[in-house]
Amino acid sequence: MNKKNWSVITLLFATVLNACGGGAPVVPTVTSVTVAANPSMALAASATTTITATVVGTNGFSSDVNWSIVSGGGTISAATGASITFTAPSLVAASSTILRA
Repeated sequence: MNKKNWSVITLLFATVLNACGGGAPVVPTVTSVTVAANPSMALAASATTTITATVVGTNGFSSDVNWSIVSGGGTISAATGASITFTAPSLVAASSTILRA
């Protein structure tokens, strides 16, 4: 093959790589998560609060988080999502509940 043919093949190959994204895949990256409750104060027995996680990132990241109760009591309305409702336990002594987002 002569130099001209190799140049054309190289150009076509580069064009095909560019059209399908070329190099390494793009990886979604979460850079920060902020959690806020409304109201953000102590809750009475069986009271509810909405808790929202704001997720910041790049490359098509998911804004959903996984929620779980680590200690204490109460219930959460969902295990996954950007926002949940937390219901305090029906009997509240001087205790606290820790949620993980």
